[in-house]
Amino acid sequence: MVKKLQIIKHQHTIATWCVVILIGVLPVISCVGQNAKPKIVFNHKVHHFGDISQHAKAECSFTFHNTGNAPLMIQKVTSSCRCTLPQWPHTPIMPGDSSTIQLTYRTDFPGIIYRPIEVWSNATRKPITLLIKGSVMSHTDASPIK
Repeated sequence: MVKKLQIIKHQHTIATWCVVILIGVLPVISCVGQNAKPKIVFNHKVHHFGDISQHAKAECSFTFHNTGNAPLMIQKVTSSCRCTLPQWPHTPIMPGDSSTIQLTYRTDFPGIIYRPIEVWSNATRKPITLLIKGSVMSHTDASPIK
C-alpha cells in the first residue's frame, strides 16, 4: 500500500512539473507569434503608359515582395473607375516570396490617364496606393482630349 502511494505521489509530482513548464513556455511561444507580421514592398508604385492609341491594349504589372515573417494576403485591389481592371493573387504570399498585381486599362476614350489604385492587405491598416498615368490619343487627333 505504501509503495502504491509513493507511485501516485511521484505521478502527481511529474504532472505538477509538466504544468509548471507549460505555464513558463506558453507565454514565450505567444510572444513570438505576436511579432510575426507580413510586410509588403513594391518594386515601383507608378506606371507611366506614355502616349497610347485609343482602343490599344494597355496592361501593366506591379511586382511586390513579402519581406515580413508571416503570410501576406492581398484582400482587395480597388480603382476609382471601371476602366481599370485589376487582377491579384488570392492565395497567401509566404515570407520571402513575391507576386504581381496585373492591371488592364480600357482605352475606349481619349484623354489623360491618372488613376490611383488601392491595395488592401493584412500587412497594413491603410491601403497602399499605386498609380497609372499616361495619355490616350484619339485616332482622329494627334493629342489627347483633356
